[in-house]
Amino acid sequence: MKLHVIGEPDAVLGLALVGLTGEVAMTPAEVRAALAAATQNPEIGVILVTERAAAQVPTEMDALRIAKSGPLVLEIPGPEGPLSGRPSLRDIVARATGVRI
Repeated sequence: MKLHVIGEPDAVLGLALVGLTGEVAMTPAEVRAALAAATQNPEIGVILVTERAAAQVPTEMDALRIAKSGPLVLEIPGPEGPLSGRPSLRDIVARATGVRI
């Protein structure tokens, strides 16, 4: 099972340094195409989508979140940090695990 990232160039490059595959997607059409390709790849088990990329295609993101099959799709903050009004990655981890990092 592979992890795959979709979003801004800095996020894709940064996560590529730790071995993740990814695709830069800056427009709604690019995000849709990247999501379609990633969900069709049977080797990909988790798709990480930056918040800015996900915000461009909310309908598609909602459909992928509730899908019963296919890879797990998660939104992550981009290199600039979480969008305003969104919890930070630290807060998300703390809420999910009960451990503050």
